[in-house]
Amino acid sequence: FTFMCFSKTPALSMSSTCRPFSESSDGTMLGEGIGMLMLKRIEDAERDGDRIYGVIRGIGSSSDGRAKSIYAPRWEGQVKSLRRCYEEAGYGPETVTLAEAHGTGTKAGDLAEFKALTEVFGATGREDKQWCALGSIKSQLGHTKAAAGAVGLMKAVLALHDKVLPPTFGIDKPATKLEIEKTPFYLNTTPRPWIREGDQPRRAAVSSFGFGGTNFHITLEEYTGKRERALRLRALPTELVLFSGDDRAAVAKSARELAASPARPGVIAHIARESQQRFNASAKARLAVIAADADELKARLEQAIKSLDENKAPTFAVPGSVFYSEQAADGGLAFVFSGQGSQYVSMGSDVASVFDASRAVWDDEASAKVGDVPLHRVVFPKPVFTDEERDAAETHLRATEWAQPAIGAVSASLLALLDTAGVKPDCVAGHSFGEVSALYAAGVLDRPSFLRVARQRGELMARAAGAGTGTNGGGMSAVSATLDQVESLLKGCESGAVVANHNDPKQVVISGSIPAIEEAEKRFSAAGVKVQRLPVAAAFHSSIVAGSVGPFAKALDDVTFRSPTIPVFANATAEAYPAAPAAVRELLASSIAKRVRFVDVVEAMYARGARTFVEVGPGAVLTSMIGRICGDRPHRAIALDRAGRHGVTSLWQGLAQVAVAGHAVDFPALWREFDLGPDPRAEPKPKMTVR
Repeated sequence: FTFMCFSKTPALSMSSTCRPFSESSDGTMLGEGIGMLMLKRIEDAERDGDRIYGVIRGIGSSSDGRAKSIYAPRWEGQVKSLRRCYEEAGYGPETVTLAEAHGTGTKAGDLAEFKALTEVFGATGREDKQWCALGSIKSQLGHTKAAAGAVGLMKAVLALHDKVLPPTFGIDKPATKLEIEKTPFYLNTTPRPWIREGDQPRRAAVSSFGFGGTNFHITLEEYTGKRERALRLRALPTELVLFSGDDRAAVAKSARELAASPARPGVIAHIARESQQRFNASAKARLAVIAADADELKARLEQAIKSLDENKAPTFAVPGSVFYSEQAADGGLAFVFSGQGSQYVSMGSDVASVFDASRAVWDDEASAKVGDVPLHRVVFPKPVFTDEERDAAETHLRATEWAQPAIGAVSASLLALLDTAGVKPDCVAGHSFGEVSALYAAGVLDRPSFLRVARQRGELMARAAGAGTGTNGGGMSAVSATLDQVESLLKGCESGAVVANHNDPKQVVISGSIPAIEEAEKRFSAAGVKVQRLPVAAAFHSSIVAGSVGPFAKALDDVTFRSPTIPVFANATAEAYPAAPAAVRELLASSIAKRVRFVDVVEAMYARGARTFVEVGPGAVLTSMIGRICGDRPHRAIALDRAGRHGVTSLWQGLAQVAVAGHAVDFPALWREFDLGPDPRAEPKPKMTVR
């Protein structure tokens, strides 16, 4: 009956898709649901030890009064409910960064609601644009009628609790009539970590409007009180399952038993946790399998079992999914930190959306600004809808003043997870800017100082190179040749290109002014040597950026330095940093204009006993370099992140290799913030089947 009634209006979608606020929206879809929420005074909930997911701060209601029809909304009536809500809350909508709209997907309804939201949110005096994520769960569930408001409230509360900005689906581009780029709102079409800005807690708003002009608006905020935070429901794209035993046969037996068990939906997280709790990194034989669900786990276990039976090598891997070793950990663990050029838009987003320790680094970084924009808005930018806008976001992040602090924040967020899991390095190093991250990992800088130094280094190098002022910041090119070949060919160049990075035995990066780079490129090409221009913002590690050494040294005078707790290998010397804090400060400042001797750094770490190298930062550039430097010698080069893959899956792939290499990982520590829900294996079997 309800559907028949709705069908008599122009409200239902002809395309059977609900696309709120989209250019292609053509109506709503109907759904069914029941929403149940427990409401309690906050002091009572804290006293009773309840799990608190969010706090309602204001509720506003209004009526449209007389209108053209029972289903025709009036934006003026909606405005009243919004204003009454924030009057009760005691704060303004300028502090709200997620708005869960009524958002039915009808053109008239969406336009009226958007006008009301813009009227209230746009009148706060906040001058910047597009700071509040806007969406509607009706894009996923349709209009659940009487339950619609409850569903929207649940979505907002869980977003606050999980600290993730949730997506709205089906939007090809925002409706042109909204002129959304001129408003406080943007349409969030992908999940993104919800980073706290300012001192106030994260805040959200929910609207629910009904036939006849009944309007309700609620504002709520995350719970920051004395009670422990409620656990999050674990729903990850993949899980890591581990096996260990006295020998290959014991591991194969355990894998066969698990592969033979029923593949129940939702069981893989329970299997993963149990396997990680049992895992012993010091056992003789160790196996790791990564899978998305029970069916994929079964298939990959069968693949691993076949390899265990047929492949007698002491180590083997199926890239990205299966890792095995029966070799003892025969050397130390080294962390290497990514440098500029590794950055990409949304790097670290997946991990920061899942793990509190990772996201906390971005919360700390939120106060770091270049101009008036927080760093996380450049790394996790609002969704865009054209290739030109996507290219612009990449170009923006590539600028030195953004790239360096952004890479530093990603490295720190991954390092926080390694710390949580008890993975400690024996020595550290970084490539170019990554050396600052390495000093942070060694305890030389605390986190606030590290984030500040990362930002200052990027800004000063950009300024010295003339980036952003219209002057020539120079360029860099990668040359596929040995260091001796490159230096020999550069001797004939008159315009001053220099070796900036010695990355691996057959890759050298040159740096200099654009004319110098062009002259060098011609000489290399004439000699049959492959050369490729790099997409960088300036000629790093050359005289062009030498002007930043003095200002950087002066800036470092205001930073507290400590002695390294573990060896930090310097790019300029390929030796461990000195112990004296003053000497550390001096060497760090001078390294900006000096050659990056990465090959020599890795060789020095190898000579010290490092055999497992873990790249801590975005991408896997250093992982590939280390593989080429170490060649056929015993070693493992491991990345924790790879562009184009889900960040959590990349993390599992990295930690799997660390554990299988025989290094201890406290996996249970990574489960403490999650609730797995009921174990499907414990569910009673049905007594009978009805056909």
